Amino acid sequence: MGSRLLDLFRLGRCSHEFSWPRRWPDGEYYQVCLLCGEEYKYDWKTMSRLERVTGLGKMQEGVSDGVAWTLSSMQGPHLKEGDEKAESLLQSKFNSDLNWRDQFKSAETVAVETVEGKECYKVVLTPKAGSPSTRWFDKDTNLLVKMSMTAKSPMGEVQSDSVVSEYRKEGDVLVPHKIISKVATMELQMTVESVQHNPEIPKETFDVPAEVKALMKK
Repeated sequence: MGSRLLDLFRLGRCSHEFSWPRRWPDGEYYQVCLLCGEEYKYDWKTMSRLERVTGLGKMQEGVSDGVAWTLSSMQGPHLKEGDEKAESLLQSKFNSDLNWRDQFKSAETVAVETVEGKECYKVVLTPKAGSPSTRWFDKDTNLLVKMSMTAKSPMGEVQSDSVVSEYRKEGDVLVPHKIISKVATMELQMTVESVQHNPEIPKETFDVPAEVKALMKK
């Protein structure tokens, strides 16, 4: 989650440098920001940019053979190192919470605090590699209510706080359907409409993008 939020944060602060106007197959003109990859409609007659047309742009990230990478419209291909890499390797393990003793040096309950109107255990998790994170668990249900961490990235350290809510069962698994995250001055909301367990996934979905492969060979 942390890497995705940082990409959104970088997009929000882009100063924009635009390419020469280009033309879509339908004849309409547009410009592309050379920094973040966002596309804007362009009026050739008045020589002015109109509304943005691509939302947040395309973002991909993954882990392949111990290499953590990202590919985004804003940054292009990037290989993670240090704490940034350690965070991605930890997040890539879907069952890391189940096997937390294998991933974390310690998990310490440091306080009882009220979060979102719920009395919660405040737990500090220190991974074997990377930065500590803090989580708040509802005392009554043991469900996660909030997460807080300082993520490392090429742009430095960025604080992120996420509130998790609207737990509902998907099959036999209780899943949160709403996450509100604050990254620096930005607030982002993710809403889950549905969840599928063990669907058929095309093999090529896991292929490393060509831009990342080229960077890995350098």
